[in-house]
Amino acid sequence: MLTEESPGFLGWGMVFIHDVQRIMELTRTRELRLRDSAVFFALISQADWKTGQIHVTQAELAAMTDQKAADICSTISRLTKHHLVRRIKVDRGAGHYYAINPYVVGFGKERERGHLWAKFQEA
Repeated sequence: MLTEESPGFLGWGMVFIHDVQRIMELTRTRELRLRDSAVFFALISQADWKTGQIHVTQAELAAMTDQKAADICSTISRLTKHHLVRRIKVDRGAGHYYAINPYVVGFGKERERGHLWAKFQEA
């Protein structure tokens, strides 16, 4: 079993089944595309399990999912439209990060989830 002290420990995230079912329904009705799900899971794979922050570029997402960067932009727009992903400005300094709706995937402890939820609502 891997523990936080183990070098191979990757953290965890709770996926809420109801929201996965909603994503599947949006895909079935073609409001989301199959490639959107690939990007969504690529974002999950890059999340900081303690904070839920996802520091990845669209070019990196394109490389991870074998898509074009222009397609990633439209995918992020669709995921944002359906309140699954937000681009959030960092608290200090310049830059942004992605965050997945904390009611869809929960990362970290309760305090961090509350902070991420507040940031997600502001964005």
